[in-house]
Amino acid sequence: MSHFSKIKTSINNINLLKKTLIDLGFECNEEIRFIKDTNGSLHKVNLIAKYNTEALIGFYWQNNHYNVLVDLDLWKKCSSFHFFIEQLNQNYALNTILQQAEVEGFQKIKQYNLSDGSVKLTVQRWV
Repeated sequence: MSHFSKIKTSINNINLLKKTLIDLGFECNEEIRFIKDTNGSLHKVNLIAKYNTEALIGFYWQNNHYNVLVDLDLWKKCSSFHFFIEQLNQNYALNTILQQAEVEGFQKIKQYNLSDGSVKLTVQRWV
């Protein structure tokens, strides 16, 4: 029996969320709509992320952040869902840092993905 799992996040910027999902290879559709699980239950979401034209993930706004709504039984992406959430959080944080750096007048110079999975980022600002 399949049902949706709800995962709390600290993501609060829809534009950075969409950019992050696109960076991870998803198509985004930002409309308030309902998605249906395999039991036929409907759930309201603000953003749907699709991978290979399948509606995989919904995001809904609750208490100043977006939560993830996913039917784990239908998760068909090659990586585990836990790994995807780690990637989502890491890339969202990176996009948040890059956006704020740009606001402060910095430019990205280098970005390296290290062997431990972390990201080394170099920014600079000319004064």
